[in-house]
Amino acid sequence: MEVRPAQSEEDVAQFRQMLVEYKTVIDKYIDINDYHPFDQEVKDLPTPYDSASGGCIMTGWVGNTLAACIAVKNLECADGIKTCEMKRLYVRPAFEGRGFAKQLLNATLHYVKEELGYSRARCDSFRRLHVAVRLYENLGFTPCEKFSTLNAEDGVWMQLMLDNKTCD
Repeated sequence: MEVRPAQSEEDVAQFRQMLVEYKTVIDKYIDINDYHPFDQEVKDLPTPYDSASGGCIMTGWVGNTLAACIAVKNLECADGIKTCEMKRLYVRPAFEGRGFAKQLLNATLHYVKEELGYSRARCDSFRRLHVAVRLYENLGFTPCEKFSTLNAEDGVWMQLMLDNKTCD
């Protein structure tokens, strides 16, 4: 899989389509609009994930097919540490089980550290999405204080300090 930032309007359009698929899958577990105005987020793309906002959309390609994606946005923190939030990790079902999520996350962590200058990455999820939570834990993410508006009994907030992280 080739991982790269979204580079064109067509890349953003394909990412938008993947988010529609993501919502269909995630809706089996939760109604995401109960926690976040997801439909508005899709309409507003590429904001807040655009480079002008300090973010990026990372894409994973197999040939000419978009197989995986994740979005990154700037996260203002009171402690002054330059922090990004990683959102919308998704691997299309046809590409699951090949390690693409881990590959995409590692490439994204490297990119946000080296190219965007972030020192910390954060994410939120739901405990019931145990595969995703376990993946983040295996990459070194640890629990942190609640930093988002996610209000769920099984909400999980995690972070990874990037200063000493090698992304392999």
